[in-house]
Amino acid sequence: MAELAHNIEQTEREIFSSTLKSKEYRHNFPAERAKVVAEVQAAWSQVISSAVCTDVLVSEETSNAALTRFQTQLLDGYDLLILEAMDKAGVTQIITDDGDYLTVPGIKVFTANSGAIAAAKSKGKLLVR
Repeated sequence: MAELAHNIEQTEREIFSSTLKSKEYRHNFPAERAKVVAEVQAAWSQVISSAVCTDVLVSEETSNAALTRFQTQLLDGYDLLILEAMDKAGVTQIITDDGDYLTVPGIKVFTANSGAIAAAKSKGKLLVR
């Protein structure tokens, strides 16, 4: 949900104004913020209708496992925690626009990210439904 909200807010801000910084947009334009909230709620509703959510427990154990994974996985800290939660829950599929997940072996990535799709296609890893 965090990635979804971030992407929607970023896109809506760019449509509204390419010069505003994220916090300025978020704090100073309440009507626009309400539109972002509505878009996120609608998108999240679609996600939960077709996906299973899992808990992300941020503990010392999870953080240490994520830190170990950090050495071999090309993901940022938040994504490493998500990957740990997926691993603990036995989840092997993810819906994301974050192309970094393409570097993770053993998972299927569902995305609308055109760069990620082109990369998967060029490596012969693109599955089309």
